[in-house]
Amino acid sequence: MEESGYWQVSYMVRFIEARLDALSSVDIAWKQDAVSPTARRAPALSPMAGALANDRSIIADPRESEELLITLEETTSPSRPLLGVKITRQQSQQLLEECQSDQRSNIFRAPSVTLFNGASCWIADEALRPFVTGVRANGRRQDGEMEPIIEVLPEGIRIRLHGTVTKDHRLAIECRLMLSEIGEVEIANLPFGRRNDDSNGLFTVQAPRARTISVRSSGMLNRDESLLIVCPEAFVPDQSTRGDMASCYLVTPMWFSPVSSNRR
Repeated sequence: MEESGYWQVSYMVRFIEARLDALSSVDIAWKQDAVSPTARRAPALSPMAGALANDRSIIADPRESEELLITLEETTSPSRPLLGVKITRQQSQQLLEECQSDQRSNIFRAPSVTLFNGASCWIADEALRPFVTGVRANGRRQDGEMEPIIEVLPEGIRIRLHGTVTKDHRLAIECRLMLSEIGEVEIANLPFGRRNDDSNGLFTVQAPRARTISVRSSGMLNRDESLLIVCPEAFVPDQSTRGDMASCYLVTPMWFSPVSSNRR
């Protein structure tokens, strides 16, 4: 902070559901050198290699506890196009005007935040949903009564923002967008009930299917630039979905020095 001054950074974030025609009408250089056509991925491992690489981190050392330890992991890796580009304030305004004039496009604005140089924050619009996902013995009861295990899962949007003003008064920005949703909620029966009640010796718990999509981006921005991330809609041909929409988020930072670096 001493090298770049006592800056503060203000962030304005907009989530946009836009038609591809509206995006195409904006004067943006959608070129190979400006846009990453696919999401960058870590080097892929074979399923067996991945399992072996993570084996020690999944299960604790069995010598440390007398209890049986069990974990479950389920991983899917969908592939979808992801575009990212730096645009000027004029292009940002043109994009917003095009979307506002389009009946099928929508713009949602997150609360603006102002941070000190080098600080980070989370902006979240989430609902927390509780589920009974297991049972355990109640140690305070002598009759072996079971109590439910409650797991709270988030559903919504969360974005992390971090920026540092450099010596040349540019902004090194890092963003992470997380989209969480809960799909079908299945149930499972556990053999922990009592035979003398209506449960037939079974205890029913919930098994929600939760999905989280995480998009990370970073780069250097000049004073008049914004960061635009575009994820075109994936669709199956010959179905009702047209495939002419895209989910976008636009991050517009502004940075200023409220106190001159020469003053102490």
